[in-house]
Amino acid sequence: MLAFFLAAISVSATFEGGALRSHEWLSPTHLVATIPGQSDQDNRNHQPSWFYFSLSGVRGQTLTIDLAGFEGEYNYRPHDGRGHRNTRPAFSYNNKDWQHFAEAEWLESPSRLRLRFTAREDTIWIARIPPYTLQHVDQLLARVRRHPHAQVREIGRSVEKRPLHLVTITDPAAPAAPKKHVWIVARQHAWEAGTSWALEGAINLLLTDTPEARRLRATHVFSLVPTLDPDGLVHGGVRFNRHGYDLNRNWDVRDPTKMPEIAALEPVLCSKSNKIDLFIDLHNTESADFLQGPLTAGGPAIRSLGDRLNRHLVQHANFNAAAGVRDYPAETPAKGRYSIDHWVFKQTAAPAFLLELMVDTNPRIGRPPHTNDRLAFGAELIRAIAAAL
Repeated sequence: MLAFFLAAISVSATFEGGALRSHEWLSPTHLVATIPGQSDQDNRNHQPSWFYFSLSGVRGQTLTIDLAGFEGEYNYRPHDGRGHRNTRPAFSYNNKDWQHFAEAEWLESPSRLRLRFTAREDTIWIARIPPYTLQHVDQLLARVRRHPHAQVREIGRSVEKRPLHLVTITDPAAPAAPKKHVWIVARQHAWEAGTSWALEGAINLLLTDTPEARRLRATHVFSLVPTLDPDGLVHGGVRFNRHGYDLNRNWDVRDPTKMPEIAALEPVLCSKSNKIDLFIDLHNTESADFLQGPLTAGGPAIRSLGDRLNRHLVQHANFNAAAGVRDYPAETPAKGRYSIDHWVFKQTAAPAFLLELMVDTNPRIGRPPHTNDRLAFGAELIRAIAAAL
């Protein structure tokens, strides 16, 4: 009877961005789904932050799913996975419109996250957070290319030879007064799909035909990187490129073979014609929103800029960082541990900030952020940048 039931239900992650290491049915309604994770070039720092799979043939079934495999290692320190204890995964019945489960139960020894639900449709997709695949990126770029004040150019190729793109949005016909040049880099880590939704929200605002958008394009140049790890978006990666290197750590290690993604973006950032007035490095983390930058090293001007940016986001977006901007750690990063924002500040002395967006329940909205929250945040980020500069 169990075999007959299981034959009617299929479990799959064989689609773009899919990630599932294995699965086992404990009963006709109880599935253990194990997360694959990803390790670095030395087979260390195993990251289990991404899963994305589907179940078909489940309409009307009341199911229990235990997500397993959360144990890992971060910055060379092993952990038992309990950092994921507040995870409320996302689900969709069409792989397009996503919401988060209202509840998820954390189990210990071994670490597992238990979901219970009754499926309303025949197929349900389940993911760590709402996915943003390379197909989404390509659709966004196609829309950007049609705008008269936007440009998309290829700056290099990934390990697997996928193009790396730079989007530039400005009004070239605006008066010759110096424009503020703003950089935003998203999705260095493949699992952090929330940063892509936020960047799309920023682009949506900048491409509208409103007085606000026209003013922003006339007074700013926006240089935007939609993803630095297209391979990871395709393969359901977590944190490392296809050679196992973290694309937000090795900015002081130039190796075009092992890290062609960094090698492609570095000379663009270092170009003599590229004056950076503000650099934002967008990321997702589990349980905290925060802005971090070189407050001490950069002096009063950068500290004041960071305070203005943080204050606007707290006041006008669901940005849970009322404690203010975090300073860079006092110690210099070890070799191979330089993040892109540290590196930009070191190379150019420009204001360079890390912006982390939480994926667990945001206390200000009482739930994990939805895609619409991310899109709205992206627009507010652009407004905050303009106000701060």
